[in-house]
Amino acid sequence: MEIEAEAVRQSHEQQVLECAEKEVETSRHNEQLTKRLKETERERDSHAGAIRRMLEEAETTRQKHEVEVGRRPSKGQGSEPEGYWKVAHDSAVKHQQTAESARDKQAQKRSHDTYAKEKRLLMEEKAVLERDLAQKVQDNTKLEGKIEEAVQARLSVEGRVKELERDLEARTQALTTSMERREGLEQRSGSEQGSIERWLEFALTTGQISSVQYGEPLTARDGYWTMLQQ
Repeated sequence: MEIEAEAVRQSHEQQVLECAEKEVETSRHNEQLTKRLKETERERDSHAGAIRRMLEEAETTRQKHEVEVGRRPSKGQGSEPEGYWKVAHDSAVKHQQTAESARDKQAQKRSHDTYAKEKRLLMEEKAVLERDLAQKVQDNTKLEGKIEEAVQARLSVEGRVKELERDLEARTQALTTSMERREGLEQRSGSEQGSIERWLEFALTTGQISSVQYGEPLTARDGYWTMLQQ
């Protein structure tokens, strides 16, 4: 059980390190995404400023052309009305400005669409990273719960082992006491038996008792056990 708890603890530490590394990587990636987003915004603003400058330059050029054409003498002779070239020039300039404005709007729209697409992709990637991080945190919480359960189980097992050790110690002490008492009784019994055997030997030798008084067998040792049986 202790080995299993240690393995769970090491696995938990490894996953915590992986989660920390993932958080650092996610933070670094978010910083990169934020930097790219700011760069895209600056690029968009730069495009918008360039477009404004182009429009301002076109407006300035148009005004210069108007002033210049307004100063030219009329080239119409006979069938050409007065100011014919000015009207034609104004029409050409207006047509050119309309085309440039359309191109500028398309370029601005493409820039805006590109910015919106990149921003959407960045936000989606950020959402995926946040979900992954939340899942890692949830897994980490579950793993911490399992580790706590393993620790509690280990403490319970250690408590039971201590109880068994105390019980074994008490049983060993009781067995030791019993063996000491048994040895004492055996020594005492051996001493008493020796005394009785010596007395029987003496009594048989001196004729104080008959060898057939207690029946067969006739030895002192067997007579001792015969007396005990009677």
